[in-house]
Amino acid sequence: MPFVVKKTSTMRLLTFIIVGAAVGYGINYIIQKDDHGRSILDDLADKAPDFFDKAKQFTEETVGQISNLVRSRLVKADRKAMHAFV
Repeated sequence: MPFVVKKTSTMRLLTFIIVGAAVGYGINYIIQKDDHGRSILDDLADKAPDFFDKAKQFTEETVGQISNLVRSRLVKADRKAMHAFV
């Protein structure tokens, strides 16, 4: 029979403390200013419009490709159906 560890309230509390410390350290790292007085969060906020533009362009291209694929398959299916009735 395999060894099973039951999660006790102490283990849950310890897990909560470790995860909380990691999140706190991550937030501190992101908002910490560098030598130029800027943080990673400032850089991300400045680049956000570019990210949205690239995501929008990618979405439009992908939707266009899928639309063309669906249209071409529908045309092929219609041609096969027309030949079946002839």
